[in-house]
Amino acid sequence: MRQLRAKIKSRTGASIVMALLLFMVCAMVCTVVVVAASTAGGRMSQLRKSDRRYYAVTSAAELLSDVFAKAPMVTVTETTGEGGAVTRTASGTTDALLTDAAIQIVTAMAAGDQTQNLSLTAGGISTLECSIVETAKQNGLMVLTISSDGFSLDLVLSSNIRKLAADPARPGETVTEVTWKMNSIKSAAMPTSAPAAVPTAEG
Repeated sequence: MRQLRAKIKSRTGASIVMALLLFMVCAMVCTVVVVAASTAGGRMSQLRKSDRRYYAVTSAAELLSDVFAKAPMVTVTETTGEGGAVTRTASGTTDALLTDAAIQIVTAMAAGDQTQNLSLTAGGISTLECSIVETAKQNGLMVLTISSDGFSLDLVLSSNIRKLAADPARPGETVTEVTWKMNSIKSAAMPTSAPAAVPTAEG
């Protein structure tokens, strides 16, 4: 009985048990730290990616908004040739974006919505490249859907259309003046409920 009590009270080998327990605690703490660091690193990586696409899209929206806000009047001339084929040309600016937009909106008002794809890169930096879907609507709105890596904004512009009276000396020719004004910027996921553009006026 004395020997049993002595063995129970003996502390021989206790240091090994304590060392094992301490090792297990340290291992668990290290595991938690590693997992937390990995999670934080992943979040930071996604945050940088999210910031990059956000700033790319918003910068492109601001740039395009500024271009259209300062745009001069563009004159679109429609010439109807043999067989009823219509040719449209634009004058009043050397900016290809504005020229094309004016022709697209005049075409849309005559033949229905027109859509085409564009691209825009800020300063030649590939990571800041945005894709743009330009939709000219029959109601006179121009919607530029700007996207980068899943993040999108709709830049909505209203077109002011003024169709000039026909010139008897130039039969088969119609002249339309187009100017732009900012309508809204919103998430592309939201439906566009902007009002129709200024109606066509005869001048």
